[in-house]
Amino acid sequence: MYHHILDSSTGYPIDNNLISVSVFGSIESTKADALSTAIFAMGLDEGMKYANDNALSVIFIDWDKKIYLSDNARYRFVFNDYLSNYGYSVEGMYGEDGFSYK
Repeated sequence: MYHHILDSSTGYPIDNNLISVSVFGSIESTKADALSTAIFAMGLDEGMKYANDNALSVIFIDWDKKIYLSDNARYRFVFNDYLSNYGYSVEGMYGEDGFSYK
C-alpha cells in the first residue's frame, strides 16, 4: 500500500512506518491539513517533538495500528471498543513523562 506523500529526494512515497497523522483542535482546517502532511514527513519522533513544542493536538498511527498521541491530544482522545475491534491499540503515549503505558 502506498500513500500520496512523497520523499522529495527519491520521488517515492515516504517510508517511515506511519500510515496516518491527524492534526485537530482549535486550528483552521487548511493549516491542520498542511501541518499533518509536514508532520507525517518528519516521522514519529521528530513529528512528535514538533507537535509538543508547538502545543498541537496530533494523532499518529503506524502500520501496526499503534496509536501515538501528542501531549495535547492525549487529553482529547478517547480510545474505545470500536477502535480495538479493528485491531488498533494505544501502544505508547509520548508526553513529558515519556511512554505512559503499553
